[in-house]
This record gives sequence, C-alpha cells and structure tokens, in this order.
Amino acid sequence: MYDLPANIDFVLNKTGKPQVVYVGHSQGTEQFWISNILRNDIGPKINAMAAFAPVMSVAHANSPAINFLFKFGIDKILVKLFDSILVLRPGSNLMNDLVLEIAPRAIELMPRTVWMFVQTIVGIDDVSHMLPSRMPMMAKNDVGGTGIVNMKHWIQIIKTKKFAPL
Repeated sequence: MYDLPANIDFVLNKTGKPQVVYVGHSQGTEQFWISNILRNDIGPKINAMAAFAPVMSVAHANSPAINFLFKFGIDKILVKLFDSILVLRPGSNLMNDLVLEIAPRAIELMPRTVWMFVQTIVGIDDVSHMLPSRMPMMAKNDVGGTGIVNMKHWIQIIKTKKFAPL
C-alpha cells in the first residue's frame, strides 16, 4: 500500500521521467499486483512490468518446518508473539551480525548443511538449482526483512491455499 508507491515516486522524481519499468522478483511481483489493485494511481506510472519468479500461490509448498508448525498449532502462538519475537530493540546489531558475519562463515564451512536447513523452511525440490559456491554472496546480499502483517498474510495463504486480504 505504501512502500511500492513510495519507491516508484522516488524513481520518477529522481529521473524526471513520466513512467518507469517495474522489475519484480518473487514477492516483489505480488506487491506490484496488490498495489495496482489497491491504488488507481500506480498503473499510469508504469511503462512495463517484468515478473521474475512471480508468486501468488503457495498451495503446493512442501516446507517441513511450516508443516510442523501448522500440525501442532505453533503458528497460532507465533502469530500472537510476532510483535515481540521479530522486533529487535533499536541499535541492536544481532541481525547485522547474523547476516554479515555468521551466515557467510557457516555457509563456507558447510554449504550443503545450510542449504538443507534453508529447504526445511522454504520447501524441498527434487533437483537443486543452487550453486553452493554462490551461497556466501547470497547470504550477504539477498537477505531482506519483512513485516508482521506480511508474515500473517503468508500464514493465511498457506493455510487457506487462497490469495486474499487478511
């Protein structure tokens, strides 16, 4: 509702152009489509959109960790505690240390083990498309944050197998 329009407006203001080409990856494609549904002022600002690995459904997700959480009702507890679990106190360097220091070292030492851990969370594919040698770079550059509402929305999508407002 707010981030994507603000980013588009920033680029338009910076470049002075009337439109942008939007490139979204995974959840960035979802954010684009939702923004266009919720706001009438987005469409006229877009010349073209490229969707890489678009995601609108996780109906066939096979995450052992997520399935475990749902099976034992732990997801309900986590939803209630998201505000206190996921929020780091101001000035905390925990996430920075984890992403920039600990994760790349763990990946360099045991790339297959780390990849197996990641698959436990995101799901398991029969064929791996991952190059273990690239994982340290990805750990430093591909990790992003999320919001509590986003996490609640994904839980809803996984449980109902439908993309719908909260």
